[in-house]
Amino acid sequence: MKRRALLVVLTLAACAAPPPTLQVREIPSPAGSGSAEPELTAGAGGQTILSWIEPRGEGAHTLRYAVWQDDGWSNPFTLPFTSASLLVNWADFPSVTALDHQALLAHWPTTLPDAPGASAVLLSRSIHDGEGWSDAATPHDASPTEHGFVSTVPLPDGRAAVVWLDGRETGGHEGEGRMTLRSAVLGTDGRVLREDLVDDRVCDCCQTSAVALQGGGLLVVYRDRSQDEIRDISVATFDGTRWSGPRPVHLDGWEIPGCPVNGPSIAALGDKVAVAWFTGAGGKGHVRVARSHDGGRSFDGPTEVDLGDPLGRVDVVLLDDGTPLVSWVEVQDGAARILVRRAPGDDVPGPPLTVATTSKDRPSGFPRMVRTGTDALLAWSDTSWKRVRTAAIRLP
Repeated sequence: MKRRALLVVLTLAACAAPPPTLQVREIPSPAGSGSAEPELTAGAGGQTILSWIEPRGEGAHTLRYAVWQDDGWSNPFTLPFTSASLLVNWADFPSVTALDHQALLAHWPTTLPDAPGASAVLLSRSIHDGEGWSDAATPHDASPTEHGFVSTVPLPDGRAAVVWLDGRETGGHEGEGRMTLRSAVLGTDGRVLREDLVDDRVCDCCQTSAVALQGGGLLVVYRDRSQDEIRDISVATFDGTRWSGPRPVHLDGWEIPGCPVNGPSIAALGDKVAVAWFTGAGGKGHVRVARSHDGGRSFDGPTEVDLGDPLGRVDVVLLDDGTPLVSWVEVQDGAARILVRRAPGDDVPGPPLTVATTSKDRPSGFPRMVRTGTDALLAWSDTSWKRVRTAAIRLP
């Protein structure tokens, strides 16, 4: 009887034990000297790709990428699009994403000649793991206005969806019009099959983030903008036929007259969805994460994960049980640090883990995070080392 009671006690103690402590290990980066603006994507078949911009010649830059293999990065690959017009922007970064049938889709922002402040989104597709890239093409109109802040999502059968901020209604870089959010579905040949208006008034230069849903739909999250300059986070759903209207993730009520350049991030696992974001509502910065259990149709109240002085620049992945793991930049003791933290919806957030020190300045960019198997991979621009660095966190 005593042994039985002891077994019950030990079992209960095990159930009540805290989750294992997260640990970070640095991974040798494939990025070269002067590299910056990293992005991490989890594409079709679970293929994880790191991309970045690297200087190549006087005033020119090129887009490079590497593929995650077992416990490290492959040798880097270079896209054949070295150009002085490639837009190097601390907040608007390129990507390379794996699609079905071993295809890859790359996107990058570019400046427009004779149109100061204007930009375009260029896309190129490789039909076989980086061999033979198509001519660069754009998914949007030809107006000399701002286009960028792209999210790319693999769709079944080698198709893809892209979502971007589109300035065709602004009347130019200094125009009085409004920034819009638009999307396109690309066929297996890279051509635009359909283009849609998602939201006709959004914040001007905050990143978008999008995921595929079960059944072939999409969920995009972005910073909205009301007539009263309330810039809270909204989501919209594409069911394969049309986009829903925007829905607020949470009514922060952040009134700000200009764009904070601090977009949200989204992750999904089945019907479980998490959105992380920065807000300055109430005159103080917060990093928040909200969870959905119904594919993004509704969200629980948010959990605050910051330590009191966040800069934002968030990202989020989901653990197997649906718990969000959030990354962000926080100022502690006068120094900026990249932190990660678990955020269970019905409990106190787990202890924060410092991934690396960084800079408060814009050139340090946005740390990126993605889940691959039992690891969360992170990449960031280190302004001291003047190159992209990477690390991994073994997930519980």
